[in-house]
Amino acid sequence: MFLLLMIFLISCEELTKKGIDTDYSATDTTKFQMYYNNGYQKLQIGDYSLAVKDFDMAIKLKSDDHNSYYCRGYCYCVLKKYSIAILDYTKALELNPKFSGAFFSRGVSYQLSGNDSLAIIDYSKTIEIDSAFKDAYYNRAVSYRNLGDIAQACNDFQKAMKLGDAEAGKIIQKICK
Repeated sequence: MFLLLMIFLISCEELTKKGIDTDYSATDTTKFQMYYNNGYQKLQIGDYSLAVKDFDMAIKLKSDDHNSYYCRGYCYCVLKKYSIAILDYTKALELNPKFSGAFFSRGVSYQLSGNDSLAIIDYSKTIEIDSAFKDAYYNRAVSYRNLGDIAQACNDFQKAMKLGDAEAGKIIQKICK
């Protein structure tokens, strides 16, 4: 708790040095930035529950910021609250329909919750937006394998390997003939 308090105080000090007012008379934009930055710092140190609270406040102040929904979704995913994470990623995508990271992360949440069919749709959309997103090929391959479609899985593992994923090469040797 002491460390968290110190991090909060340091972040407030840094915001003040940058000329950002952290008192209650600050503008909504400044408050939004403070909550977003604090949430992101907590996310980076692994304090996901507290990060969610900061992202909640950031969203209350600026409900059209796709990054706040995305980051809060990431926190919920790590906390294994997949259905809530999926809602946040979906909102991020409503606000930014070309956000490949949100499609990928929503796919991860679907996959972790056991819905490989929906995961494949989101990984495919990720690849459509960014054809060099190797983790999307790898994860889509895992979902295809989970659904018993070994041919499609091998195809995606090969694409992931060509993009530099060494683990995909190991799996190809095991399951692809």
